Amino acid sequence: AIREQLADLDLRIILDNSLVEWKELGEEGTTGNEWEDRKVGRRKDFLVRRMELAKHFLRTNIEPEWMVLCLLPVLPPELRPIIQIDGGKLMSSDINELYRRVISRNNTLTDLLTTSRSTPGELVMFQEKLVRTRARTTTITTGNARTTY
Repeated sequence: AIREQLADLDLRIILDNSLVEWKELGEEGTTGNEWEDRKVGRRKDFLVRRMELAKHFLRTNIEPEWMVLCLLPVLPPELRPIIQIDGGKLMSSDINELYRRVISRNNTLTDLLTTSRSTPGELVMFQEKLVRTRARTTTITTGNARTTY
């Protein structure tokens, strides 16, 4: 759903509308109310960031929907080996465990969808997205920036 929403964005319209709103906010000047002035300042800062991002996408010919993964890239087995150590124990890279979690969660979700008739569709779709997003985020996140759920 997010990918489709990003694909439907018209960056030129976003850029034009943001510029018009930014100019309108600039013409109003200060109100004398500190809280309102800060609110307007935050809105103008937001519009500037939005315009810069839209310009960047247009200038580089990058489509916003490309930010959403459709397929999870998988490293070849040679780059994530499983090694047998003393005593017959197996040792593998952390990425193997992360891939295992993604597969396990997808299998659990598939089982839930096929066996449970009482779960509302929207709840299942939300849970599906949540589980997959967590697994993907964990897989993609580097060792320095851990995400906890």
